[in-house]
Amino acid sequence: MKEKSFHDRCAELLQRQERMCQLFSGDQRLTYEIDDEGETFSFLPKQLRVKVPLDFFRQIHADESQLLWHLYAALALYPDWQKNPENFLSRPESYRAEAEIMTGCMLARARKCGVENDAAYQPSVIYAYVQDEIDQFLQDMDRFASCLIVEAKAPVYREEKTRKEIGEMLLLEDSFAGGEEGNDAHRKFGAAFTQAFFFGTESLEEGRVKKAIEAPVFGEPLFVFLKEQETQLLIRRAGADAREQLVHTFVMPAFVKLWKEDIKRMSLQPSGTGEEMHSGQTQPKRTGKRPDQTKENRRRMLTEMQDEKQEREKAVRQAGQEDLSQFGVTGQDMALFRHYETLIRPQREQMKRFWQQLIGEAARETGVKVQGVTKGELDVPILIRQWPAFVEAQQKQNYRGLQIFDEWELQKQTRILPETLDISFVIDNSGSMRSGKLQPAREALAIVLLSLQDFEKYLAAQALAAHTKMQLRTETWLFGTGCRRVLSFGDKNVRRKADTILSIARLSGTDGTTDDGNCLEQIGKAITQTEERELASGKRIHLIFEVTDGASSFPGAAKAAVASLRQKNVEIQAIEIGLKHDEEARKTFQYIFGDHGTFLGDQTDRLPQTLLESVRRQMVSVFKGKSMS
Repeated sequence: MKEKSFHDRCAELLQRQERMCQLFSGDQRLTYEIDDEGETFSFLPKQLRVKVPLDFFRQIHADESQLLWHLYAALALYPDWQKNPENFLSRPESYRAEAEIMTGCMLARARKCGVENDAAYQPSVIYAYVQDEIDQFLQDMDRFASCLIVEAKAPVYREEKTRKEIGEMLLLEDSFAGGEEGNDAHRKFGAAFTQAFFFGTESLEEGRVKKAIEAPVFGEPLFVFLKEQETQLLIRRAGADAREQLVHTFVMPAFVKLWKEDIKRMSLQPSGTGEEMHSGQTQPKRTGKRPDQTKENRRRMLTEMQDEKQEREKAVRQAGQEDLSQFGVTGQDMALFRHYETLIRPQREQMKRFWQQLIGEAARETGVKVQGVTKGELDVPILIRQWPAFVEAQQKQNYRGLQIFDEWELQKQTRILPETLDISFVIDNSGSMRSGKLQPAREALAIVLLSLQDFEKYLAAQALAAHTKMQLRTETWLFGTGCRRVLSFGDKNVRRKADTILSIARLSGTDGTTDDGNCLEQIGKAITQTEERELASGKRIHLIFEVTDGASSFPGAAKAAVASLRQKNVEIQAIEIGLKHDEEARKTFQYIFGDHGTFLGDQTDRLPQTLLESVRRQMVSVFKGKSMS
């Protein structure tokens, strides 16, 4: 292929794949350009550019599928870099304990070999070497995470034939743990995860690396355990922090163990010059080529991203916006909330119009018929039916016996509204919610919470027109094995804003089983005797909306809690999302909630609209159901 045609073909490919690149990078502003002489990807965040190394792909004779895989893999961690660049920049500090331990082991080995006074084996030199080795290991683990992300977002790479082709390409690039282990077992350990991803652990040579990657963790080989756990984190969109913690806890100890064994096998020799020996000892032994960013380019990119993030945060502070970190709201929480806030904007605008109409109708006076008040107006239908009697009365000039006059009078009365309207949202946060149900659940919760906040503003503005002042309060509960209230009735101002964000962000499917009965019982216990009297009189209304994705773990307790709440005049509406043909779950749900439940089954995409419609119906009932006598 001629150079120009290869260049043009790659340029056209980048143009066609613009949407997929946006999916992987999470940034629609990025542009992609070809670097004719480049051999590694280069990211320029300030310029919003990504340079694609044409020379590398020309050398490996890459086809379209291979080029795209490398591009997707290069972009896979971009959202994590952009959200929390400081986490990647602070890795040397995060792994300081391991670095100090391994430095101590190297120095001890140097003393045993009699080279402790050599310039190449001084503490500062050894510490820099150790940090380089740890950095290389973490890059290998990042590469493994990138493989999982590419497979999750681009299903074509799950096909067996395509997976094999990509694996063979990476084999030629020396991306795997090939060759004899020697004293390099720890260096091959991180790369072994990517090799096992494409070819299985049976492709690894027998030795310490294979033994370490197949070591049991909670009854599963380490590789299988890590793959499954990271896949779950991707589904939950947990981000790099959670993956890093997983690696730090379960993989890093095995890496350190292999490294200590390697050090015991080392035979350290005096250097000709300190410079030469240091260089030879620190460089990872990679004979092939990779298009990954160089260490220097990666640090520059992360530093630019950190500077940009700090500038944004500074602008927010100068604009007078609240600092929510004191309430446990992280930058990741805020970004997740902003995503759903943008996603539901059309429905929210539609609900604003609905609230205005509802308040307007509630503020109007209504006509009520009062019997026995003669207005002196003819009741025309009765007159027609009694026409012969009316003719006879005309002849006698006596109309006393006729019942042809309207004896009903419409008197103007004002609708009575409750003084307090409490609304509780009870959302399933059990582990089974991670199977594709978190997105619609978060969307549904965001719609109702933000829409009700808009409604509360309209209530305050229209208090006089409505002839009564109503207090609207909302709370959110997440339940699983236990339960917790995230947003409370008493939250005000900044605290309320923070807890609204956390209601969305903490809905992550991490709370075990489905014990909704315990949660409903806690809500019932929180109702005071005064509030019970107000509920009975109509001065207070309490609505509960539950969303659950499975049959209750304790249906008897849940049914008892529902019955207790209804005895206190609390209205409960529930929505079930789960499997379409799960008859047992359907029966249990029906047993607990009866006619007050909606079973959606596997139609999880309907959840946001279904919950919103349920809230609307109940609000219409509140505002149009009762009149002042």
